[in-house]
Formats: sequence, C-alpha cells, structure tokens
Amino acid sequence: MNLNQKGMDALLGMASKKFGTKPQDLKNDLQKGDLSKVMKGMNSAESQKLQQALSNKDMMNKVLNSPEAQALIKKLSGQK
Repeated sequence: MNLNQKGMDALLGMASKKFGTKPQDLKNDLQKGDLSKVMKGMNSAESQKLQQALSNKDMMNKVLNSPEAQALIKKLSGQK
C-alpha cells in the first residue's frame, strides 16, 4: 500500500472532525497507540470491531488493500 502524506493528512482531517479533535493530536495519539479519544466517539459495537481489526494484521492489510480503500486513498490524496 502506498499512502502518501497528502492522503494521510486528508484521512486524519476527516477522522479528527468525526472524533472532535485536532488532526495532529489524533496522529500523536494513534502513533502512541492511544485509542481512547477515538473509542469515546463510537458505540460499543463499533469500538469492539475496531479493536478486533487493529489486533489482526492480516485483516488490516486486507482492508487497506481493498479496491474501495485504495479508491478512497487515491481520491483523498488527489491522485487520478
């Protein structure tokens, strides 16, 4: 997977709006492995699914490499 900085910034921007935080704060939390702010904005079923997905490297790779995820990444990064 090739997620460039522009695509990553776009994803962080969208996610930070959803979770009511700043993009840089969200990035720092994610880099530290602190998902408490992210989980706070989810219902219990969503947070459980996220925890399961994040703990399964194969699942994460499958999701990130899916055509839908790749199309979204392309769109967010401004690639054609």
